[in-house]
Amino acid sequence: MAFEPAVDCPVCETTLAPDRTLEDHLCRNHTQEELARYLVGAHDEAGQPARRAVLPSVGPGGRGGDLR
Repeated sequence: MAFEPAVDCPVCETTLAPDRTLEDHLCRNHTQEELARYLVGAHDEAGQPARRAVLPSVGPGGRGGDLR
């Protein structure tokens, strides 16, 4: 039996249980807005990976702002 390393969610940095897939976790635990913010924030305007840590922008009260 091959060892499979634990998978971490890049959005919330949660380590997933061995029986969960990243796709399942993303669909069940994150909104489309959270995923969009993560993807946009992960790359700069030139399409290069960002040089800073990327996490969804969450404002007061646990809600993100508008998508400007």
